[in-house]
Amino acid sequence: IGGSAFHLAVESIEHAAIAIGGAAPTASTSGDWSTMWDECLNTVIGGIEAQLSGTPYANSSTWHVANRGLEGYDWWRVDGLAMVERYLAFHDNAWRSKHTLLQVPQDPTAAQPQRVPVLEFAFSTTAGTTAITTEGRIDATWLSTTDEYPTATLEIVDHKAGKSTPTEHFQLTGYANVLRQRYLPPGFALPIVGRYWLARKGEYTRPVKLDRDAGQAEIDYRYTMADRKV
Repeated sequence: IGGSAFHLAVESIEHAAIAIGGAAPTASTSGDWSTMWDECLNTVIGGIEAQLSGTPYANSSTWHVANRGLEGYDWWRVDGLAMVERYLAFHDNAWRSKHTLLQVPQDPTAAQPQRVPVLEFAFSTTAGTTAITTEGRIDATWLSTTDEYPTATLEIVDHKAGKSTPTEHFQLTGYANVLRQRYLPPGFALPIVGRYWLARKGEYTRPVKLDRDAGQAEIDYRYTMADRKV
């Protein structure tokens, strides 16, 4: 619930940034951040309660509380807001001057497709060369022109609000494959990297190059083996 609320908060922040031309939103342009965070947290809680309506688990007092019962509602109200504030502090105007959200056609098959930012971007596609359908959401993809890279680069970002740092990048590999398969133009030449935003630390992991051929081979292998096992 806390992680979902953080995703919703970042989505709200980035839509606010889009509305003012890509600049960093402030409390004066987007309202009070504390109120926004409470609304995001309570929206997610309300959605879960609605899904569980009529079951013994509709009462939130029955829900699992992570970290040995420490990370409950009150913890997320306070520490979740701190995660939002760290995100805002890092993604300031200096950062945004060198990062732009990638825009892709929402429906590549449409005659005149509407272009939308890759922000909590829902997709459904086949996994590699298999017939298995995979669905998910890409948290964000940025076109980066920083000195960190020798040329303009796509950064696929996944936001993590949990305690642990991911130790592998298969999730990001899959997202790169989806973009290449369906949403990027043929022969797209810019390098694509992936990284995680660690909400509790307020920092990114180091970028990992998401190679097309290696990624395709890994996706095909994993999904083929899973299909055989089923």
